[in-house]
Amino acid sequence: MAQAAEPRIAGADDGRCDFRLLSASSASEIELLRSPTVRERIVETRLGPDLVADAIELPRIVQRAREFLDGDALLADTLLDQRIACGIGNVYKSEVMFIEGLLPHATLGELADADIARCFETRSEEHRFETAR
Repeated sequence: MAQAAEPRIAGADDGRCDFRLLSASSASEIELLRSPTVRERIVETRLGPDLVADAIELPRIVQRAREFLDGDALLADTLLDQRIACGIGNVYKSEVMFIEGLLPHATLGELADADIARCFETRSEEHRFETAR
């Protein structure tokens, strides 16, 4: 059985319209963009909100976690997944879980939305405190 081709990315050089083929299997999955580049759209869709931003949408971050990951995903892995939200690395992941009293092996399925939101909110607040000094 032949493997399906990887989705390709292409853009018009004239600056009028960029497009991205989302699926090699169906021409109905083409996204037309009126943005400067296809690459910007890819970054927007692959990376979660930046936790260093002044205003973060915690419900959207929790929604991304539930959409992208299964219920058996570990909290530690969820916090590191940049598709969910950007701005948490290994050190901050550990600090956030300690501050919130959550175990790294807890799974998304075991946690309430409020627990997940608190982790991302804590990291965001830590950053604001660090930059205010």
